[in-house]
Amino acid sequence: MNKVWQEPQVMVQQFVANEYVAACGDQYKTYLFECNAPGGWLTYYSQHDNAVDGQHVDDGSDYTFFRTYSPCNEKHETGDIDDFYDGYVTDRRGNETPVIVWLEYVFFRGERYFKNAHATTKLNMNAWETGKS
Repeated sequence: MNKVWQEPQVMVQQFVANEYVAACGDQYKTYLFECNAPGGWLTYYSQHDNAVDGQHVDDGSDYTFFRTYSPCNEKHETGDIDDFYDGYVTDRRGNETPVIVWLEYVFFRGERYFKNAHATTKLNMNAWETGKS
């Protein structure tokens, strides 16, 4: 029995996305942090209490006075809940507005560096817009 030689052929099949592919779940949830707190002097508590809700339980932990703060009025996509802190903004008259503070970091040559602080008056994190990365 003789075999007939055929020239090799490349068969390409186009990928069609399946709409039933499962999402990655809440493991990689991101938050859209709205930087909307009023301007003033920003203070935050560097130690976490049992919740990040703008109301720090006074347990004698240290607070960090950041600096004068002005909102950028943007929404930032954030991922690490450990970078959120309870805090407050103090205006010129001494009135304090409770806020949640997000510390923004950047990576440069494998090292993490502080970039800026942002604050929001939206204290219910469950009501924040979320996404998945």
